[in-house]
Amino acid sequence: MPKGTSRYDEAALQGRLWTPRCLPPRIWCEAADGSSVVLSTGVSTWNNRGTSTTSIAQATGANQPAYSPADQSLACGVSKYFDLSAITMLGRSAFVVVKMSSSTSDYRALMFDGQISRYPMIFNTGTTTFGIWNGSFQTSGYSLAASTKGILYTEATNNGGSSVWSQTINGQALAVTVSNLNDVQPNRLFGDGASRPSGDISEFIYTDLLSTRDRQLFEGYLAWKWWDRLGQVNPLPGTHPFKLNPPLIGG
Repeated sequence: MPKGTSRYDEAALQGRLWTPRCLPPRIWCEAADGSSVVLSTGVSTWNNRGTSTTSIAQATGANQPAYSPADQSLACGVSKYFDLSAITMLGRSAFVVVKMSSSTSDYRALMFDGQISRYPMIFNTGTTTFGIWNGSFQTSGYSLAASTKGILYTEATNNGGSSVWSQTINGQALAVTVSNLNDVQPNRLFGDGASRPSGDISEFIYTDLLSTRDRQLFEGYLAWKWWDRLGQVNPLPGTHPFKLNPPLIGG
């Protein structure tokens, strides 16, 4: 490998790097490749590279997020968000790579079910605490500093009609956020149509429930892609299996 090539780039060049193509998600939108976004006033469509036909789009020019090629992200500020056909969260999981908005004057919404006003991924008002809104704010205790980039994760298991929602940030231990919450079916991403900016979004993945090992593969892929590849120290804990090396196919 050429001198100065990172372990991420080395594995990619050798065709050994594990990516979501190895475990295809239902929705996979990433901003590292500019061809994945369709521009109008802002981003009118964020192309879905996953297995479903669900589209991530915003038809109204005034509500379209801006795309930054330099930062490889979509700026989801006040009233800048995407619409999508409602997706179930029971038996599903989702990742978001976001540099959180510095604003703490209101909720910062990542996923929103406008039919029942529920938020399966949200930061609480006036704080940096991550959680779920189901009529009141629920949290497993994880937080992300304002203007800081992180990997957010939410999953919802369905055990005989009794659901358990769990979350984590940056590959830490998965923790229960709330139990016995009915299904939430988000139809908006990275905002709710009001003045609740989520921040700069780099990647969104929506998939089936994952084993611990498979969740860690996705976390390793995202950490090495959005930190190590850019010459930054990834935020995974020291005990994470992909803290020091990127995930490899068959590894």
